[in-house]
Formats: sequence, C-alpha cells, structure tokens
Amino acid sequence: HPRKVKKWLAELKRANMGDFTRQIYNGLMQLNRQSMPPKYRLENLEQLREPVRHIFNQLHKHFINRTLPLPEKSLKIITLNQAVLNEIATGYKILIFEAANDLNKIDNKILLIACERALHYYAEYLLKASQIYSHIPNGLWWDIHRIFAYAESKKLHSKKIKDSEHSLKSVCVEDYYKLILLFSLSRPNALRQSDTERVFMAMPEWIKYTKLSSHPEANQLNQYFCAKLDSDMPPHYLSN
Repeated sequence: HPRKVKKWLAELKRANMGDFTRQIYNGLMQLNRQSMPPKYRLENLEQLREPVRHIFNQLHKHFINRTLPLPEKSLKIITLNQAVLNEIATGYKILIFEAANDLNKIDNKILLIACERALHYYAEYLLKASQIYSHIPNGLWWDIHRIFAYAESKKLHSKKIKDSEHSLKSVCVEDYYKLILLFSLSRPNALRQSDTERVFMAMPEWIKYTKLSSHPEANQLNQYFCAKLDSDMPPHYLSN
C-alpha cells in the first residue's frame, strides 16, 4: 500500500549510500514483482522518483570524468546505476503492459504518465550507456518504439503532462520519443563524456524543430531519418 511505502521511505537512512541504494533497488524489484491495483503501483513509483534521483546524483561522480577504462569499483557503480534505471522504467512499463493486454482497467491519465515516465528513464539509460561507451541491451529500442506506438494508438502521445525532472516542466510522450531519436542520431558514443551530457541537455530545445511523419515527401528525403516502430533498432540515416 502507498502509505506503507511512504512510511518505509521516511525511515530509510541516507547517510550510508551503499545501504540506501541497496534497499531502494530491492524495494523496486519487490514492487515490480507484486500484483497491485494500477493506482497503487503508480503512486508507489511516483514516491520513489525523488530517492532514486538522489541515488543517481550520488553515483554520478564515481564514473563521470574518470579515466577510461574505468576501475572495477566504478564499473560496479555504473552497473548499479543502470540496474536502478531499468527497474524504475520497468515499473512504469508494467502499467503499459497491463493496459495493452487488458489485464487491468487503467485510465488514460495513469497510462499517459506511465508512457512518459518510462521513456524518461530509458532516455537517461541511453545517456549513461553513451557516457561509458557501453552497448545497448537487446530489447531496449523495441520497448522505446512500442511505448511510443502504443501511446500514439491511444491518442495520448501529444498530451502534455508535468514532469518535475524535465527542463521544460511540461512535456508529452512524443517530445521524449523525439529526444531519444535525436540523441541517438547525434552519435553520442563518438563524443567526449562532457559533450555527451551537453548534447543531451540541449535536446528539449531541439525537438521543437522536428516532426514525426510516416509519409516523407520524395523531394525532402535528405531531411528525414528513419525509425522502425516494429524493430529493436535505433533510428538511421536515409540513403538514396
């Protein structure tokens, strides 16, 4: 129950970051493996966003601007960072999965938040992977494409919602999807760590100059990039 989660979070001590991170991660895993009403799941996940962000802020310094290859301790920390990111994204993805398969009655408000938050954390996962020049796990692009496709099918992709962790404060699913596509097309693995983050942070301003379309005009092919919604592949440049 969200009240119990709130009480549990309030009792956690943040002085020992290792123990705090372990408990938050284990708590996320347990929540994601339990059945509960969609309203409770969303409320629990929303409560966990602030402590999870605190963890990311603390872990960040252990692998950014470090000489590569990273030492074993730093590799363990980035692995933990990515595991927490994946777990909280999975929590929101469960809500989308339940709605798409009629396993639970989920209203559009909850579904919209779940789609935006899942893409939010997947975008951050891609950023962190790029900063350490790591590969992208199988299935990640499939999830990104399918979440956007499902939101679009429900006509939720362009509805704005508030996200305190986004620089624009108000954002839609399509904005996050375009951000992810543009970031991937910027070839972040070829950039320095500091440049990668600067490019990522600039994306909210760039997305307003782009649009999504399934019908490119023949005389404008050099202005288009291609993303296949039924694939596990990143976007690609079009070639004649």
